[in-house]
Amino acid sequence: MSAKSHIIILPRREENLIAIVRCDCRVDSNNEVMNKIVKAVTKWVENTTEGSQHWKLSSCDFNIADLSSVMLYSRDEAFRSLSPFLIEEGIYNLKIDIFGDADSPSNYTYDTVLVEGL
Repeated sequence: MSAKSHIIILPRREENLIAIVRCDCRVDSNNEVMNKIVKAVTKWVENTTEGSQHWKLSSCDFNIADLSSVMLYSRDEAFRSLSPFLIEEGIYNLKIDIFGDADSPSNYTYDTVLVEGL
């Protein structure tokens, strides 16, 4: 099976934040992709100084935003030490974007009809 492109949207329930995770992986479902990311990050935390430090810095709450921060600094030692674990799990070209909207309109939703009066 060749690698498939995946796009995963992870909403944050307490705030108007979403993470969009993009990668290539040889699995069918986004749940399988996230399971592989969790395995890779767990191995990174367990087996590297950088991973252990980031785990502690996150107050043992390393989440997608923390991973996004590591990904931003791709020349950083933390990212370089994480990459082999992602590759080992079959995760390639991982990109994470975090979007937030503090001024989200409360009376508009995904299903809001955008035509008036007809």
